[in-house]
Amino acid sequence: PRRGRVIRGQTIRGRHSAGGAAFISALNPIAWYRLGMGITSVAGAVSAWADQSGNGKTLAQGTGAAQPILQADGSILFDGTDDILLTAAMFTQNQPVSFFMAVKQVTWASKRLLSFTNAPTFSLFQAGISPALRFNAGAALSDPGSLAVNTWGVVGVVANGVSSVISVNNTETAGDAGANNPGAGAILAIASDGVTFGNIA
Repeated sequence: PRRGRVIRGQTIRGRHSAGGAAFISALNPIAWYRLGMGITSVAGAVSAWADQSGNGKTLAQGTGAAQPILQADGSILFDGTDDILLTAAMFTQNQPVSFFMAVKQVTWASKRLLSFTNAPTFSLFQAGISPALRFNAGAALSDPGSLAVNTWGVVGVVANGVSSVISVNNTETAGDAGANNPGAGAILAIASDGVTFGNIA
């Protein structure tokens, strides 16, 4: 991920211009991972990405082979084979839940971008025909393939049952994504659900 990820436990609609940190802080996110901030790495291998929201939901990886690589621009590259960052089991969120991420699909191969594990299905992943993305919280909601491979973009999801939205840059798709929640003990995972692994930055 390049410019970070924001996860928030209420519905957010619309877009915002660059106003950055002050704008996001005002949203009171439950987790916030910022470009080039709070990253712990040795020889480029990232072992932790600290939550900037103040809520202590640090993403971490203690296994060297599964650590993604810090890039010169502050983004983090996941290799699509075994790289994954995870929080501890600390999420208890009910819909509506929103999250936003600046991301590049380095390759497209029906893999995960973001998941909550130890929970019913609640994930963003590559699906359908390249370069399409899909969000599933019990039902599938797909975007029309508006984030080309190897291109930076902003992907957002509002998980809100039949009124859910997936957006890529200026393109939104609304519909039913299901009613699953990342309930008690859910773990946030970046680039994987523990089974498939996304080649993303």
